[in-house]
Amino acid sequence: MQSLQALSTRSGVTLFITLLAGCATYLHRLTGQDDLLIGTLIANRTRAEIEPLIGFFVNTLALRLDLSGRPSFADLVSRTKHVAFGAYAHQDVPYERIVEEVNPDRAPGQAPMLQALLSLDNTPHAVQGGLAVGALTIRRRPTSTLTAKFDLSVSLVHAPSGRRALVATNDDLFDPQTGG
Repeated sequence: MQSLQALSTRSGVTLFITLLAGCATYLHRLTGQDDLLIGTLIANRTRAEIEPLIGFFVNTLALRLDLSGRPSFADLVSRTKHVAFGAYAHQDVPYERIVEEVNPDRAPGQAPMLQALLSLDNTPHAVQGGLAVGALTIRRRPTSTLTAKFDLSVSLVHAPSGRRALVATNDDLFDPQTGG
């Protein structure tokens, strides 16, 4: 992770942008597709008036990445940065509204428009003993799901020993032995 962080710093981007470019590279190699749509989660607290509210204000952003022309990784990181900043500028538009407007063909049991999701949880206090709010302490509890919500979902979290990754896949598409 230190090497990835150093690469991000040299490239003038966040760790998330570098990881997203790496995820796109991996998916491109698996699928051969140049046009990829990868989702991410973003906390929707962009307005001061909602800061004191309690609740789960999260939106899904659909990030469309173009890998045509065989870009170098540095070029892909730059493209990814521009795509992400464009999406951040419109993060208050609910994902459901975008799906409604695009009106894609839908398949039962499959998320509309997105088959891959990458998330980065950079809140170390939530892992290291919990977060205290008055007399209330909030701690992370491990959960397990029996089904993946996307064909590929990668969640990276801060932990006292470094970052940890949780990868969920559609077993019909990915071979656990090879990762492909």
